[in-house]
Amino acid sequence: MHYMALTKTDYTMRCKNCGWENPNGLTKCEKCNTPLAGAVNNQPAYDTVPEAPQAAQNLNKTVFEAEVFPQAAPAANACPNCGYPMRPGVTDCPNCHQQAAQPAAPQPAPRPAAPAPQQVKAAPMSGTVNPWVQVAPANKCSLIPVEQQGVETPATLNLKGDAHDLNRANLDPENQTITSKVQAQLTCEDGQWYILVNKMSKGGRPRNAPIIGTPKDIELVINMMKRAGNGRVWNRVPQCDVHNFRAEYATAVYLKHARPLKSIPKEERYCCRKDRKGTWFDRRAMGYASVALGHSKNRVSVVGEHYLRI
Repeated sequence: MHYMALTKTDYTMRCKNCGWENPNGLTKCEKCNTPLAGAVNNQPAYDTVPEAPQAAQNLNKTVFEAEVFPQAAPAANACPNCGYPMRPGVTDCPNCHQQAAQPAAPQPAPRPAAPAPQQVKAAPMSGTVNPWVQVAPANKCSLIPVEQQGVETPATLNLKGDAHDLNRANLDPENQTITSKVQAQLTCEDGQWYILVNKMSKGGRPRNAPIIGTPKDIELVINMMKRAGNGRVWNRVPQCDVHNFRAEYATAVYLKHARPLKSIPKEERYCCRKDRKGTWFDRRAMGYASVALGHSKNRVSVVGEHYLRI
């Protein structure tokens, strides 16, 4: 398509009678034959239109991206065969379809390595300790065998946990003097170790007896076991003063829990009767002693009248 120059260079004379446009130089109107004297001379109907620019005339020319978007178009490399511009990364020329070697695209500069994280020491914790989130240490106890002449002493038995059965398999599997049946059980509650007596107990009722004793008491028990050797400490229970041992045990349990009498309310104190009339004790501590003996915690009168040696 080409641009056409539309021009009209001749002046015209308009007839005053009919308004016909007559060419310049006539004396009478071509339409009505009226004399054109005094007719109006008009300007050209059209001015000369300038020719189209040279670039617009060649419409078959290929339009390149760089010509339309000079800032956005990437730098092009010319095809070594035909000189056609090629985008970076293109290996085959779209004009001559020949393979053209392209320079390697520049590699981005390596990013600097991130600095190593610094070790931040945690500040020591302070404030109230929540016992519910603390890991409670496991309860432990040790059973130390008593040395005997002529007999190899077994190793110390270290127990870990809250409950342990006492029988031959758990204590000394080779010792036939120990019954294979569970005679008692060691248990731990709130840091206090108990021996669960479930057979041959008072009244046949199982009970948890707290394990307590002074160094002197422990030494006495060890000596009695040494004298017994491989035999029983007592062949028959009536051979020992059972009531006296129970009284000493009840007194030890009471003293462990007893509070100063002046610091407790009167209703929490107990006054003995009969032979011990006028003697006062801590009623709560008497309840602990009664349970340890195999009685109910309410039988404090029996404990006060017959067991406490204070």
